[in-house]
Amino acid sequence: MSFLKIDINEKKENILLSRFEIQGVVHFDKATPSRANVQEALSKELKVDKSLIVIKIIDTAFGDRTAKVTVYQYISKEERDRLEPLTVKAEAEAAKKDAEAKKKAETEAPKEEAPAEKKEEPKEEKKEEPKEEKKEAKEEVKEKKKEDAPKEEKKKEDKKE
Repeated sequence: MSFLKIDINEKKENILLSRFEIQGVVHFDKATPSRANVQEALSKELKVDKSLIVIKIIDTAFGDRTAKVTVYQYISKEERDRLEPLTVKAEAEAAKKDAEAKKKAETEAPKEEAPAEKKEEPKEEKKEEPKEEKKEAKEEVKEKKKEDAPKEEKKKEDKKE
C-alpha cells in the first residue's frame, strides 16, 4: 500500500439512519487507492471496526493525487446490514468465492496425481462434437437465407410500385 493520508472535512451525525456521514479528501502517492485500502485507513483514523465503514464514493480528477471520498460510518453492524443490503451481499459472495477457491485448490491436488492419459481422451471427443454442431448451425442459416430470399424480393417489388 502506498502512502495514504485522509483529511476529514465534514462529519455529520444522521440519527434516523444510525450513522455518521463523512466527507473528506484522500491524498495518495501512486494509483487511486482501492475501497479496501481507504476503509482500512479510515478505520485506523476513526478507531472503529472496519466492518462498520462503507465507502460510497471515491472521486478523483485526472492526474491529481487526491480523491474526494464519501463514507458512512454505522453505529452497529446490525444497522449497517439493514441499510446496506447490497454491500452485505457482495461481501457474502466474496466470502463464498474464497471458500470455493480453497475447495478447488484442495480437490485439484488429488486430480494432479491421476494419470494424464484419462484426461486426454475426453478432450478429443469434445473437440469433435462442436464441429458437428457448427456444421448443423451453418446448414440452418443457409436454409433460412433461402426462405427469406423470396420474401425480400417481394418487399423490393412492393416498394418500387
